[in-house]
Amino acid sequence: MMKFHKSEEPIHIGIILDKLTKRMNLEPKILEQKIFNTWESVVGKNISTYAEPQGIKNGVLFVNVTNSTCMCELQFLKSKTIEKINENLGKSTIIDISFQIGKFSK
Repeated sequence: MMKFHKSEEPIHIGIILDKLTKRMNLEPKILEQKIFNTWESVVGKNISTYAEPQGIKNGVLFVNVTNSTCMCELQFLKSKTIEKINENLGKSTIIDISFQIGKFSK
């Protein structure tokens, strides 16, 4: 449980949210959601029609694709995609991408 103590000076809400995010270990989910929300702008509209991020585990982004042809194409673009995602996040969060044929949530 968070303890609040009286202070003479007001505390900026950003500082409070930052501490709360760290304490509740929400940062991985926030970064994951940012990837989901910016996926199309990072990879482009064409790729986003056949590839959709599913989640992150231990720095690996799992992405579902529509078929094996798309999977092969994305393998060639993997390092550039990782670079773009990390640039967009402002930190080196993603170290690898795992592509698998699967369903989309859209």
